[in-house]
Amino acid sequence: MQLVEHGAIDLDAPVVRYLPYFRLADERYRIITVRQMLTHSSGMPDVDDYEWDKPQYDAGALERYVRSLSRRTLLFAPGEKFKYSNMAFDVLGDVIAKTSGRPFEDYVQDEILTPLGMKDSTLLVKRADPQLLTWGHVLDAQGHPVPSTVFPYNRIHSPSSDLHSNVLDMARWAMANMNHGELDGRRILQASAYDVMWKRGPSPVGLSWFLGEYRGNVMVGHSGGDTGYASDLAMLPEKKIAVVWMTNSDWRGSGGLTQAALDVALGRQPEPIKP
Repeated sequence: MQLVEHGAIDLDAPVVRYLPYFRLADERYRIITVRQMLTHSSGMPDVDDYEWDKPQYDAGALERYVRSLSRRTLLFAPGEKFKYSNMAFDVLGDVIAKTSGRPFEDYVQDEILTPLGMKDSTLLVKRADPQLLTWGHVLDAQGHPVPSTVFPYNRIHSPSSDLHSNVLDMARWAMANMNHGELDGRRILQASAYDVMWKRGPSPVGLSWFLGEYRGNVMVGHSGGDTGYASDLAMLPEKKIAVVWMTNSDWRGSGGLTQAALDVALGRQPEPIKP
């Protein structure tokens, strides 16, 4: 959206305008727009193997990944319906890299994380403080928690999956968005952008954000998960309330946590959290 404001990207332009080497084994790829990728209506499938067991670390990884998609097919015609796709978001990261002239990770660091004072957040694992990193946990065949055998990092998926952060930094992210692009006097996005990003269409998303309601309040947010980890960020912008939680386990042992925390913030008695 920053690049849209600067005139570098048109939301309704085809992705191939910015990435001439982007192609799929389906000629309809030529008409996929930036907006369709942002709203998960591009028809692209989701990633089926993140290759956490063989991570890539170099700056050329993302473009190589985009070029590797030429044998993939669409699930439906672009714009036809909703289907979540991290693959499409990885392609969008390369659009940002090529239109800005910077690696995707550097763009995010320079234009978002640093201006917002998110000092412990990075997309590059080698820049993360190893003393601040947790290790993920999964369930074994008997249903017992065990440490994951892999750490979910691969630079081919930086746009969809690689942010290393904590609840304090993500609380700053939530505040910046509830303030419509501004925090501590630093503006990263014009307030008018939120009229576009938080406008609900036929699917449950605006531009990347999931939109809904909670106890009569507009709710905006996004949950996430990778091997060994799960997280959620939920905002009630009209109430200036946000909840962020993260856990280094990937089974849904946190059912009801977001709702319980929102209820506390709203002055209500929360329901017991189910294990």
